[in-house]
Amino acid sequence: MAHFKGSDKRSLGTLDDLSALEETIRAGLESPNIIYAVRLEGDFDRVDARSEHPQPEGHRPFNKTIALVQTTFAFENRQGTLVGFWFPEHMKAINVSGFHFHFLDAEHAVGGHVFDLRLRAGTLQVMPIFDFGMHLLHTPLFEQVDLSREDEAATRAVEKAPDQTPTG
Repeated sequence: MAHFKGSDKRSLGTLDDLSALEETIRAGLESPNIIYAVRLEGDFDRVDARSEHPQPEGHRPFNKTIALVQTTFAFENRQGTLVGFWFPEHMKAINVSGFHFHFLDAEHAVGGHVFDLRLRAGTLQVMPIFDFGMHLLHTPLFEQVDLSREDEAATRAVEKAPDQTPTG
C-alpha cells in the first residue's frame, strides 16, 4: 500500500500488451534499485485479469493451488485505473521482483490482478518509494510452515499468467 503522490503525468498511446506497458514504464525509471508505485488511468480495449478465492486449509505453494482458487476475466472496452508496483530484483526474497498490477474499472464494478492488457490511450504516473514497511502474519500456520521451499520461478510464472491446471 502507498499513499500515491504521482510524478508528472505522461500521456500514453496504444500499447498492445502488458509487456509493452512494462517496457514503457521501465524506460522512465530513475533507478532499477528503487521501489515504484504506478497509476495508469486509461481507455482499455481489453484487460485480462483474475481474482483468487481463499486457499485450501494448510499451506501448499501458490503455483500448486492457483488453478483451484482463481477465476479469470476478460474485460473489454473499459475505462478504468491500473495500479501497481515495481519491486527491484534485490528484494526478491521479500516480494516478487518486477511489476505487479491490479485493475479497477471506472464504475468500480469489476477488477482484478492483471496478466495482460491492450491500452487505447491513458495517463501514466509513477512514484518512487524510499520507505518500505512490512507486516508479517502472526498465525501458527505461518510461524511453522517451511517457506524456504518456495520456488521463485513458479511464483513468478503465477504472477504473469493464469495456470489452469494444478501441478503436483
